[in-house]
Amino acid sequence: TPDAVVDNQGTDGVRNLGTDEAIVAFINERLSIGWEQNEVTPSAKSNDAEWIRRVFLDVVGHIPTVQQTSEFLADKSADKRARIVEVLLSDEDYVRYSTTIWTNLLIGRSNSQQVDRGALEKFLREAFALNRGWDEVVADIISAEGSAEENGASNFLLAHLNNQAVPATAITAKLFLGQQLQCTQCHDHPFNDSTQAEFWQFNSFFKQ
Repeated sequence: TPDAVVDNQGTDGVRNLGTDEAIVAFINERLSIGWEQNEVTPSAKSNDAEWIRRVFLDVVGHIPTVQQTSEFLADKSADKRARIVEVLLSDEDYVRYSTTIWTNLLIGRSNSQQVDRGALEKFLREAFALNRGWDEVVADIISAEGSAEENGASNFLLAHLNNQAVPATAITAKLFLGQQLQCTQCHDHPFNDSTQAEFWQFNSFFKQ
């Protein structure tokens, strides 16, 4: 059913999440597992004044106005936090701020002659403005072809394909898989199941 949460690959596999509620429940579940595994006690739930400041900074990159804060604090609706998030995701500053954050994550802050920063920013800005699926955006980024100017997505690979594409392998795993694979370039990982062979298998995709 559309509302179902179907686990296709076991408890750690990718799930098909049909509703916002299912997505939130899945994220909360993973957070709880992480806290338990790392023996972390989560902080208490933030109050409304703390929350609105944090969510503005996280989503649009600036604090709310006095009027926005006052109206939010006076609102007694149970869904007011969810409604604020929807408003912020429709704000032009969300697009601007997300573009800045992801440009810096993908190619850093320095200006390389091989990289067209403006073209990458244009690609990301359009993706966020159109609310494109993240799976589509990432696919474009890691399989991009063409020049830096004509295809903004290609600038990620252009920035990291030096040194037998080792940098591209490491940063792709870090940004899109949440895994630190750098040390497996030389040996099996001492703290998890990642192996040296897996690093070079992953690397072979980029060396093409």
